Amino acid sequence: MTSWEIKGRELVNCTCEYGCNCQFNALPDKGHCHAVAGIQIDEGHHGETVLDGLRIAAIFKWPGAIHEGNGEAIAFVDEKATDRQRNALLR
Repeated sequence: MTSWEIKGRELVNCTCEYGCNCQFNALPDKGHCHAVAGIQIDEGHHGETVLDGLRIAAIFKWPGAIHEGNGEAIAFVDEKATDRQRNALLR
């Protein structure tokens, strides 16, 4: 398994009434989860690939709770990312 870590700021909003129930081992209050997220990586790596200073955003859609799977996502990777960094962020 590849060693990885990121430190930075995250902004996430989902369709639940308050917070993200799925992150607290609960079910989404509308039966499904739609979310948008953005991350500013201050420090990070995926194996030997340095991710410092990169940004990534994504839109997510799950038919039920996140932990039940079957979700879809589209990611937007910082244009200054190299191919290697982009591949690491999309893993």
